Amino acid sequence: MDTRLCSRVGGLSCPSKIKIALWKFINQFVPTKLCLSNKRIANDTHSPRCHVANEDVSHVLRHCAFARNVWLAFHYGCPSNDVRMSFKDWLSWMFDRHPVRKRLEIAVILWALWNARNTLYHEGVIQGARDVVTFVHGYCSEL
Repeated sequence: MDTRLCSRVGGLSCPSKIKIALWKFINQFVPTKLCLSNKRIANDTHSPRCHVANEDVSHVLRHCAFARNVWLAFHYGCPSNDVRMSFKDWLSWMFDRHPVRKRLEIAVILWALWNARNTLYHEGVIQGARDVVTFVHGYCSEL
């Protein structure tokens, strides 16, 4: 991980579980369906939410319609070449353009999106974008 992004993630005033999750996202160390397929653990690579795209970190946290709706609710823009950016480059871009308080919110949004994915995948419970937005607002107000 590049040192600037690493220091920004490490400097966030949030629980370690969120920093660890960001590190895992950046390094592609999360069990997305595409990752599991590459390791020959799973055959189906499609997103359990949209059933259209391959599920990788960028899809879950940025490109899926569900994730896009969450990001839109927080009024975050994206770079013009967003689709071609790696997750690490995208997160660096986001952190470069926002102050510390917004970086914290970005981290919590990413963590909440991953938790919503896991809740769907493991429990079959579908959370709406509004549920995630409400959770993030509440969680950030307590930090």
